[in-house]
Amino acid sequence: MKRILTILLMLAMMFFGGRGTLFYAGAAIPTPGPATPTVVSIRVENRSNRNSIGSINQRSRGYDIVIEVKWEKDIAEAYLSNASPFVPRERGASMQAEVTENPDTGNPVIRFEDIAWDGSSNRLLYTVFYDDGEKTDYELAIHQAVALRESEDPSAPSPGESSSRPFWERVSAADRRGTELSSITKDTEPFTLSITYVDEGLNGLYFTGNDVSRFRVYLTGGGFAARGSNRGSITRLPSSSSEPPRFRVDFRDVIWLGESNQIIFRVIYNIEDFTIDENVTATAYQAREEKSEDETKPPSPLTPYIIITDFSAGEGLIEPGQSFELSLKFRNTSTQIPLENIVMTIDPGAGFSLASGSAAHFITGLAAGAEREQVIGLEAKPEAAAGSHPIAVKFSYQYFVQTAGDAPPELVSLESPGAVALVISQVDRFSAEPIE
Repeated sequence: MKRILTILLMLAMMFFGGRGTLFYAGAAIPTPGPATPTVVSIRVENRSNRNSIGSINQRSRGYDIVIEVKWEKDIAEAYLSNASPFVPRERGASMQAEVTENPDTGNPVIRFEDIAWDGSSNRLLYTVFYDDGEKTDYELAIHQAVALRESEDPSAPSPGESSSRPFWERVSAADRRGTELSSITKDTEPFTLSITYVDEGLNGLYFTGNDVSRFRVYLTGGGFAARGSNRGSITRLPSSSSEPPRFRVDFRDVIWLGESNQIIFRVIYNIEDFTIDENVTATAYQAREEKSEDETKPPSPLTPYIIITDFSAGEGLIEPGQSFELSLKFRNTSTQIPLENIVMTIDPGAGFSLASGSAAHFITGLAAGAEREQVIGLEAKPEAAAGSHPIAVKFSYQYFVQTAGDAPPELVSLESPGAVALVISQVDRFSAEPIE
């Protein structure tokens, strides 16, 4: 009898299963919902030109993951999961995708922008919110993601796997005759601005030639502006294959606006089918406001000054959020006049902050020709951009000058400005932000 009842029940399920609700043992079993969305395509695209990328690994940068689906429901929003090994490249960036429609097919297209991969799994985890208020978690395999083998040298990325970490070395300015300018004011005639920099994120093995015809550079901000086109020229400078490549960029017909001595320019590397787009900030210490006639008088050769002779921030790289000690060595330039009541004031600038203590340090005295060392606790700001950041140092001090006749010595107060520049390095990390 049990066998007959079982057969009858199976026949009933086959007959009624697709027609509505089947009641069994007093409980209603809901019919299945609509089918799972059909994935039409999964693409990894170059962010600059939207070309398809065939392979990515843990070092790859500058790409989007694009998913086109065929689905009868309207997608409102899509987010990367916190557990996904694919996350936004920039820390703190939004986990939300851009949702658009393919104009040819009408299918929804989900684009996760500027992604990095930690290599732990090739499964993309994301959540879709629909217009009807429902949400669903999905998991897709990104077959373009191929993890590096342990035997592969991580210091030698391929062109499509390179990143960019540019650090400026030298800034110079020259007039139309090619004569280098030692100072720049707002009244200086248009000049050529040149910046030499090294890009430690690029590997010299893939830049052995000097052909940079597909590279572009633009003057985009800071205190300088081009009177005509803001596009400059870029030249590859000699370096060995084991060293990161060095470049010089030149911007012509430039003027100084007088607002800042910072130079901001954008460099775009086109390497095979891969593009790297980076902003670089440098400082032109030649740019300074005009001084009054009294201020421009040459100082007496006997006037003592305090100059920075050496500095150190310890070994290793300085990362955002890192605390460290800056050691400054400075010297009294005069071999005859001792200095008294010295106040050294530190202005950490936009890249750093004081880790502890005061910005002003009092030093009782500095003998003629003597040198001294002072240690300051600093911290690289967590939001600081990678690159070179200036730290201003000002020395205020007093000294006595012997006057004519029997008059007592005259007490003179003076200031000596100075500056050092430290490089903040952005170390690649992967993080996931909670969905808001």
